[in-house]
Amino acid sequence: MLLRLSILFFLALLGGCATYTAEYQERLVRSLPNQRDVTIHDSKTYPGDILCGSFSRLSSNGFTMRRSKFVVGVDMIIAAPTKEDVLVYCGSESEQALFELTGIGVTDKDWTPLVKVRDDMLVIDAAITRYYNARATLPDPLNKLLEDDYGVDPENLIDPWGRPYNYEGGLSGRTVPQYKLSSYGADGTEGGQYADADVRREQTQMLNHVLRINGY
Repeated sequence: MLLRLSILFFLALLGGCATYTAEYQERLVRSLPNQRDVTIHDSKTYPGDILCGSFSRLSSNGFTMRRSKFVVGVDMIIAAPTKEDVLVYCGSESEQALFELTGIGVTDKDWTPLVKVRDDMLVIDAAITRYYNARATLPDPLNKLLEDDYGVDPENLIDPWGRPYNYEGGLSGRTVPQYKLSSYGADGTEGGQYADADVRREQTQMLNHVLRINGY
C-alpha cells in the first residue's frame, strides 16, 4: 500500500512539472517578437518552479538561427539571461550563487530583514510607476509618494535597519521610469556581506527567487 502511494505521489509530481513546463514554454514563445518556428531544446525544471533551457527559431529566409538560453518562472520571462541569471535560477544552489555574486545572504536562516527589503522595493516600484504615469516625472524626493494615494506607506520607505532607502531619480526614460533604489544593509555603508550586504533594486528578482525557495 505504501509503495503504491509513493508511486502515485511521484507520478503526480511528474504530472505537475509537465503541466507547468508546457505552460512556461508557451509563455516564452508568446513573449518573443518573432514566434515563427520556435524550437525548445533541453529544457529542465529547477527549485522555485523555474524552467531553464534554450530555444532556436527560423529566420525570415528559412535558416535556423543560433540557440539562445531562456529562464521562465512564476512571474518572469528572461529570453536572454545573463551568466548571473543562469547561476542563480538554473541550479540547485541558488542561495549560495546569490551570495557569491552579491554578498546577499543570511548566517542564521532569519530571512525577515530581506523579506522586508524585497516587499518594500516591490511596493515602491509599483508606486513610482503610478506616480510616473500620473505626472510624467519621477518623485523627487522619494517621500513625494506619500502626497497622494500611490499605494505606499511611510514604513515602506524605511529599510529594516531604520534608514531611508537610497534613491536617485531623474533617470527617466521615454516610456519607462528609470531610477536607482538600494539599501546599504545593517551597517549602513556600501559593500559588505550577509546582513551588511547592499541590496539594489535590480537584484530584487533574484532575491525574491531565493526567498520563495525558502518559503517566503
